[in-house]
Amino acid sequence: MDKSKWDFEDVVNRAEQGDFKEYWLQRYIAESYEKFGFDSIEGPFEYGIDFIGVYKGNKVLIEAERFPINFVQHGHPTDVDFLIVFKEEYVGSVKGMQPEEWKKLLPKKIIVIDPKDFIVSTHEMRKEYAIMKEKEKQEQKIKMQQDEKEREALLKSGRIVRIYNIPKALTFIWSYLEGEVPEDGIPEFKSFSKALASTAAIYVRTYDIKNDENGKSPKIRIENIAYELSFERKINEKLTQDDLEFIDMWIEILQEEYSQLL
Repeated sequence: MDKSKWDFEDVVNRAEQGDFKEYWLQRYIAESYEKFGFDSIEGPFEYGIDFIGVYKGNKVLIEAERFPINFVQHGHPTDVDFLIVFKEEYVGSVKGMQPEEWKKLLPKKIIVIDPKDFIVSTHEMRKEYAIMKEKEKQEQKIKMQQDEKEREALLKSGRIVRIYNIPKALTFIWSYLEGEVPEDGIPEFKSFSKALASTAAIYVRTYDIKNDENGKSPKIRIENIAYELSFERKINEKLTQDDLEFIDMWIEILQEEYSQLL
């Protein structure tokens, strides 16, 4: 048998058995809603119902799950109109109920996807995702190797590993002065995190921060200033002009590191 044909049949069988994440089912529905008879669709939404659609001119609520039992496990409301699944099977107990009981909680309209169409329609999306994840994996591997080398260098030189507290201080000061810190989940977050790490490393090298002869960590000025800000919440009343110039300098360095990564 041709290997490519065998591979295709294998992934189709995986879809038939529901061996894909719900995420891909949602992506498939969003791109192929017309195949299910919907006039339009909105979603998937991060919270609550997965989709809001229009079916034969009427507004409907749509939920995507790998199997029917997942609908009950997740505690979805009973006013959902459509449930779309990989596989329609009624096995197992959930919340103390047997199949004949929990089936009554399911939407009246249950759609089972066409596994072949699912595989074909999501092929490019899944391929791009796999490439992206492999790239991220390699980048993470390189970063871990770099971090390990830096950690070993810090230990050998006597510099403290407390470097990882400095980004917290810089983040707080940045939010105080700039008013906005990139949040996890947006593209700028990774760049900002890398900029924090590199700025912290520069800070440690600049002031040659080391443990004392007893192995205790010294007080770090940037952390002390961040603490004062978080405690007082009044930037101009407690900080000296020297302190203000000091944090301005390090925020400028952070901005420079950040801009190079954007």
